[in-house]
Amino acid sequence: MPHDVEAFVVCSPTSHHHDFANPPSSLPLFHGTADSLKSCPSGTVTGGGGFAVGTSIYQSSPWGNGWLASAVNESAGHPELRAVVVCRD
Repeated sequence: MPHDVEAFVVCSPTSHHHDFANPPSSLPLFHGTADSLKSCPSGTVTGGGGFAVGTSIYQSSPWGNGWLASAVNESAGHPELRAVVVCRD
């Protein structure tokens, strides 16, 4: 039985941070994989990130000046993957 998982944390010594999320993307059926990369806007730096997914995540990490989430679909459905990045001024 699939479960939806959404996890993130925002830690900042100042109140000057912004959260950005990609629109969700559907994963292909039966072991299809997908990546979701969300970058920080110019003039800001990555302060953290995370993901929202309805299937198995196999990577969630900083990537350049953004956050990369990668997942594999282990179901017959079309779960969604979304990368979330927290950017600091």
